[in-house]
Amino acid sequence: MLTGLVVGLFNDPTRLKILSVTSKEPKSARDIAQLFSIPLGRCYRKIKKLEEDGLLAVVDREPTEDGKKQNVYLSQLKMVSITYEIGRLTIKAVINGQAPLEFIEELDQYLYPEENPSYEGYVLN
Repeated sequence: MLTGLVVGLFNDPTRLKILSVTSKEPKSARDIAQLFSIPLGRCYRKIKKLEEDGLLAVVDREPTEDGKKQNVYLSQLKMVSITYEIGRLTIKAVINGQAPLEFIEELDQYLYPEENPSYEGYVLN
């Protein structure tokens, strides 16, 4: 789950920008759309995905100019790090209100498949 979340986030610069702009103070979808010059519908789709992933949350509702209420959002992602150290990939994330998440992949099994009988991938010659 963590790897898919991080890869998806870094594959979509707009979602990353939304998290960045909402990391210190809440913003409405209209504010975000205007700030990044993107259509409001696209902004809402990005926000929905971030909410589904638990990375963005509604923290308040504020009145619009026409008296309607709109949600304001705040990033829940507090930290993400990706580290590669010879043969080991580590991804860590801290999401507000959750225990820190960590994914560790030992890559040596891919580098030396003959030493790992459980590896069923390609053997490089």
